[in-house]
Amino acid sequence: LWQLQTVCLPTNILMKAFSTGYFGSIIAAFIFDSETQGILRRAPLQMHYNITKQGRSSLRSLTPSESEFVQLSEILFLGNRTSIILAPLLILLHGEQYSLDKAHELILGVNRKNIEQAEYAATHPGKTSWSVDHPLNADQDLLHALIHRLEGENIGEGGHTGFENAKYWLAGGGKMLKSVEDHVVKDNLKEYVLKRKYLHHLDLVPLETRTYNIIAGGGKRRDVLVKSQTFDFFRFHAMCEIRYGGQNEDVSDWKEHWSSSVDELQRAEVEIIFKYCVPESEIQTSLSRQKDSI
Repeated sequence: LWQLQTVCLPTNILMKAFSTGYFGSIIAAFIFDSETQGILRRAPLQMHYNITKQGRSSLRSLTPSESEFVQLSEILFLGNRTSIILAPLLILLHGEQYSLDKAHELILGVNRKNIEQAEYAATHPGKTSWSVDHPLNADQDLLHALIHRLEGENIGEGGHTGFENAKYWLAGGGKMLKSVEDHVVKDNLKEYVLKRKYLHHLDLVPLETRTYNIIAGGGKRRDVLVKSQTFDFFRFHAMCEIRYGGQNEDVSDWKEHWSSSVDELQRAEVEIIFKYCVPESEIQTSLSRQKDSI
């Protein structure tokens, strides 16, 4: 645990998070803490995309705390897939300038060792094997969608809003899935809603299949399905869009008092992502490995 004391998250929170079985809930609570004004409370946020516009990765401008977060994820998970999920989530904790850009690059596989390669790939689209060498799995797709959702109505990649790009990644991005992929996070959000009667009015677990029209790349659009009796991520994202001050015709029945329920679900979503995409067992194993190496 000595490794963790250097990270610029309040020591008592960090140590408690990593020494108990409640890592996800503690970190999620910090993200939403009213005093810290966690990043999810301040959406929508502008992304700058300097890596594609100027060929300069935002990871070259990590703050000391952000640098420690990235290093921490590398120490714990040796740069594997779990590291790719943990680092962006930790980056979002403080919400420093360009944090959304940094989290976005990290989820796409950029790290401190391949920055130059990433910058070249970003400024020479279609001329490198970056996307083939760094495929996104279902965990990354969900977090990628969350990052773009935080971008909100700001115009981002492809000239689309963050919300439009979020829906694109919910359906697997270039994988062109016909529906949101079955995933433990989606299943647990469904159970979360069903177990709380006061959330049933949000209608997030449809009784019948729903169809949504989303961007498909290349200026085209396509239809995707939300299967019956599954969590409707598209309706949830549409509710977040309204919660952030926008409008969305997919939620024509919106009620203002739903805002607190949407906030609760956003927090639950982060907790669930931590619980299942950054498994507690992996954290404990990594901590034991680090302790044994002292």
